[in-house]
Amino acid sequence: MSSSLMVVPTAAFGFNLLRQEIQAKPGENVWVSPLSVSLALGMAALGARDETRRQMLNVLGVPASSDWHLNYAQLAKLKDTEDMDVQLTLANGLWAQEGCELERSFLDMSQRYFEATVRAVDFANPTTMNEINEWVERRTMGKIRAILDTLDPAQAVCLLNAIYFKGGWSNRFDRTRTKVERFHLERGETKNHPLMCRQGDMRYVQMAEGQLVALPFGLTEGINLYVFLPTQSLTRRGARSPVSTLDDGQFFEACQKLCESEGRLWLPRFGLDYKNDLQGSLMRLGMRDAFVSSADFTGIGRCEPPLYLSGVVHRATAKFDEEGGEAAAATVVSLRFLGSRHAPEEPWEMRVDRPFLAVIMDDPTQTMLFAGVVMNPEDPGPPA
Repeated sequence: MSSSLMVVPTAAFGFNLLRQEIQAKPGENVWVSPLSVSLALGMAALGARDETRRQMLNVLGVPASSDWHLNYAQLAKLKDTEDMDVQLTLANGLWAQEGCELERSFLDMSQRYFEATVRAVDFANPTTMNEINEWVERRTMGKIRAILDTLDPAQAVCLLNAIYFKGGWSNRFDRTRTKVERFHLERGETKNHPLMCRQGDMRYVQMAEGQLVALPFGLTEGINLYVFLPTQSLTRRGARSPVSTLDDGQFFEACQKLCESEGRLWLPRFGLDYKNDLQGSLMRLGMRDAFVSSADFTGIGRCEPPLYLSGVVHRATAKFDEEGGEAAAATVVSLRFLGSRHAPEEPWEMRVDRPFLAVIMDDPTQTMLFAGVVMNPEDPGPPA
């Protein structure tokens, strides 16, 4: 795979989106799939023109070259894993209102570069929403059962993405070492919560901003869960979120410094379920025109009235226990008619007993599959 085409930089977009969502939901757990959102919006960008497209690609962090869409074609190959202990599936869909004439080039590029399935539907029919929900549920192995609770009958196009990941840790946690300990919440509060424990060699780095550890999945160890724990002094000085002390540049710099070393890790067993319409966050990041009357989506179809983005609904879930991790996400983009390596000298310890950042990333392509901040972990229970 050419390195020049491994460039849908979902990490920068992921960190930016996380910050916006954290501001919108202060103190709450936030979990998103930058990959899912980027794929769904990338399809919309195929049909965007001029300033609308420029803003969309800028927010997504995609180079605005004439062949920018080729970068997305590489992402479809992420699901082609040969690791028997890792499952990763991606699906894209393009659902259009019956009778709405779409540009042939838009349909062709959606199918060729995004492997999207195309379907004509009647959005005014109440069963269509159920069909969208069922499409998402099947492609997330039942983890996301209702991405939509309403559907605008004036809808023209729905662009769908679904992603599902499941992987066993390369080195499992010993269930007998999981103990209920204190987890420190905001404002000095604490709660009792199960912390898993592992001792041995792990890829780890200590830096001024905090501690970072990588926990690989499967036999090939190509996909990792990265856990970043901010320095306690920074948290006490008012860092409201684990992301506020780290950006994507610092994150990747820290990843380059990870070194195999012996240590002991305590990690909460935790589950997450997050849903929101991302329109506000995307507009604050600079994707403005797509959501207003000046939107130019004439590359999708020369519809009358014109099209604009009316919503970007996103839902993401995850569960991490002693056996491994499982995560799923779906995004529905709605278009409506207008109206240096340094090992620690001593064995390290990392007790994740306060808010932390969690990232699932495909290392060979540096694609951020999922990312989130855990302010108050919910226990999904022990492995079945």
